[in-house]
Amino acid sequence: MLRKLSIGLIIRLAGMFLTFLSGMFIARILGAEDFGLYGVVVSIAAILAIPSQSGFGNLIIKEVSRAAENKDYIYALNIRSWAKKRSFIISMLIAGSSIAYFLVSSRYHDNLLVYILTSLSVIFLGQNVVYYSYLKGIGRTEIAQVLEALIYPLAFFIGCIVIWFLDLFNLDGSMIIRCLSLLLVTFIGYFIVKYSSVTSDLAKKSREVETKQLNKLLIPFAFSDGLRVAQSHFFLLIVAVFLTSSDAGQFKVAQSLILFVQLPATVLITLLSPEISRLYQYDLISLKRKITRSTRFYSFITFIAFLCAYFFSLDLITLAFGSQYNIASDVLNIICFFIFVSSFFGFGDVILNMIGKGDLVLKLALATFIITIFVSILITQEYGIIGAAYSFGITLLIQRISYFFYARRYIFQS
Repeated sequence: MLRKLSIGLIIRLAGMFLTFLSGMFIARILGAEDFGLYGVVVSIAAILAIPSQSGFGNLIIKEVSRAAENKDYIYALNIRSWAKKRSFIISMLIAGSSIAYFLVSSRYHDNLLVYILTSLSVIFLGQNVVYYSYLKGIGRTEIAQVLEALIYPLAFFIGCIVIWFLDLFNLDGSMIIRCLSLLLVTFIGYFIVKYSSVTSDLAKKSREVETKQLNKLLIPFAFSDGLRVAQSHFFLLIVAVFLTSSDAGQFKVAQSLILFVQLPATVLITLLSPEISRLYQYDLISLKRKITRSTRFYSFITFIAFLCAYFFSLDLITLAFGSQYNIASDVLNIICFFIFVSSFFGFGDVILNMIGKGDLVLKLALATFIITIFVSILITQEYGIIGAAYSFGITLLIQRISYFFYARRYIFQS
C-alpha cells in the first residue's frame, strides 16, 4: 500500500506540477480576462462531458475489479466494451448538438473556434475515462495514473511551449493544443488497454453483460459523479456570470493551486476504490483499518497544505502568475481551510459508491447542490469573489459531513 501510494503521489505530483506550469504560462501571456475565459470554456467542456463520462469510472472499477478477483476476465472485457461504445455514442451526440448551438448563436462568434474545440474535447474525455478506469479495475493502477494524470499535462505543456516559440500563442492556439493533447491520451490509452487485457484462454466461463442491470447501477453513479463535476466547476461559472472574466481568472488561479492540496485525496481514492469493493465482501475489519489510516494521513497532509497556503500563497502567486492575480491568495486560503476541516470526515462518498449505495450518494449530492445554487448566487452577488470562496468551502464541508454519517453507519457500525 505504501509503495503504491508513493508511486501514485510521484505521478500525480509530476502531473500537477506540469499543470501548474501550463496554467502559470497561460495566465501570464493571456492576462486575467482571457485566462478567465479559458477557465470558463474548460469548465463548460467538463459539464458537457458529464453524460458521457460520469458514472462510468466508478462502475467500471467496481465491476472489473470484482471480475478480476474471480478471474472472470472476459466479463471484464465485455464491461469495458459496453462502456466504451455507450460513452462514444453519447459524447458524439453532445458534441454535435453543442457545435450546432454555437454556430447558430451569434454571441459565441467572436471565439467560435474556442467553443467548437471545447465541444470536440468531450469525445476524448469520455473515452479516456473508460481506459484508465479499466486499468484501475484490473490492478494496473500505476499505468492508469500515468495515463490519467501525467500524459495529458506533459503533452499540453510541451505544446504550449512550441506554439509560443512559433509566436502563435493565443486563446485559440491554447485550445487547439488542449484538444490534441486529449486525443494523444486517447490513442495511448487504446493501445495500453489493448495489450494489458488478459486473453480468453486464461479466463474461465464468463457471465454475459446484463445491460439493464448495468444501466440500473450506472444511474446513481452517473448522477452523483455528474453533480460532483458540476459543483467543482459551478463556482467558476458563477463568478464569470455574476462578476467579471477577470474575477474568473483570479478564481481559476486559486483552483490551479487547490489541485495540489487535493492531490493526496485523489491518489488515495484511486488506490482505495478497488480495495473497498473487494474488502467489503471478504474482510470488513481490514477495510475499517485501511479507511481509518487513510483518513488520518489525508488530514495531516491537508493541515500542512493549509499552513503553507496561509504563510506563502501571496508570494507564490505573485511570483508565478503576477501581481494582477493577488486576490487569488485570499480565495486559496479560505478554500484550503475548509478542505482541511472536511478532511476529518474522510471519503464517505467513495465508500458508499463502492459498497453499492450509489443511490444514497446521489440523494445527498443532489440536496447539497440545490442548496449550493441558491446560497452561492446570493453570497457571490453580495460579497464578490470572496463570497464564492466561502460558498465553495461551506458546500464541501456539508457534503463531507453527510457522506461520513452514512458511511459510518454502513462500515463502522456493522
